[in-house]
Amino acid sequence: MNLLILVVLILFLLYYKMYIYKWNKSSSFSVSKYKIQKNKILKKYNKKAPSYIGLNNKDYIKKVYYKYLINWDFVPRMKFTKNYIIEDYYKHNLSKKNKPKDYKEQLLKIDQTIKQSKMYHNDYFLRHFFVKNEKIYLIDWNNFIDYVPKWAKDRNNINTIIDKLK
Repeated sequence: MNLLILVVLILFLLYYKMYIYKWNKSSSFSVSKYKIQKNKILKKYNKKAPSYIGLNNKDYIKKVYYKYLINWDFVPRMKFTKNYIIEDYYKHNLSKKNKPKDYKEQLLKIDQTIKQSKMYHNDYFLRHFFVKNEKIYLIDWNNFIDYVPKWAKDRNNINTIIDKLK
């Protein structure tokens, strides 16, 4: 009897940990749903989302993560499973109120690092910049490619972000 109670308790705890955090529907084209668990965000990628190089978005991001992003300290750490990407989660969007003293230098370094690789983020919006412990992080890497598409010509100007923080 004690063994049965122990098994039921363990199963309950596993269920609780897995399902206590609500899945949220995403407004993103590439992410179908997501949930936040403490300091991680789990993203289920939309398999029907278009890709720039013939891979689905999860596989594309995995490829560029291990080629470029893993080496950059301003990119959330990522893990890839069969159906999800698990990323570090940052709670605070970069804003005028919480910007680090050296925010301009950090933003310019982010921009320079990306462009030196001859790649483009193609989605510089203030909502994609986060801050934790005075460090700026850039998220949303699904538009990261080696050219600037027509739809993104104004989305690679870091000075627009800097100006919004003045």
